[in-house]
Amino acid sequence: MLVGLALLTFIYDLIFLLFLRDVQAEDMEFQGMQVNVRRFAYLFVWLSLLFRPVIVVLLWKASRDFRGIVRGKSEASND
Repeated sequence: MLVGLALLTFIYDLIFLLFLRDVQAEDMEFQGMQVNVRRFAYLFVWLSLLFRPVIVVLLWKASRDFRGIVRGKSEASND
């Protein structure tokens, strides 16, 4: 379920950044220093978007072997 939600947030963020956001309207609304802060924040949103597929794949691989991971930890704690 966590992998599905991570994938859903990736898709929503992608749709928001590509289709729902109007850069010119936001620049007209916010002027001065706020524009630079907003652009800086969007830079990190794009960077997050680039790394999120890697995180989704890692979560998916870990979820496939969840029982083995949990068993390995419980065996190590019993020793």
